Amino acid sequence: MIRFDHIFILESSKEYVNIVCFYLNRKHLFSQLKTIKSYQSLLPENFIRISRFQIININKIELIENNRIFFENGVETEIKGRSGLRYVYQHLSEGTQKIKIG
Repeated sequence: MIRFDHIFILESSKEYVNIVCFYLNRKHLFSQLKTIKSYQSLLPENFIRISRFQIININKIELIENNRIFFENGVETEIKGRSGLRYVYQHLSEGTQKIKIG
């Protein structure tokens, strides 16, 4: 069992979904034989799907720079596609969360 507040990124990789978490002061990676779509309906609203391949936890974002998102505790990912970046900015502008944009 993984708590939602420990999850930073879900990325599809062929028939697997890689889940990037941070807990017990370490980054962890879990792979599940599922589709990313199967996770989408299970996650709370702070998780947004930014591409066919990625779901991110916007509550964990600290910095957006170029096409990279930097999360708490040194976790980072590259945004695949410009529409994903626009969607992140749009979603963040609707909320009250403040992050640094480089």
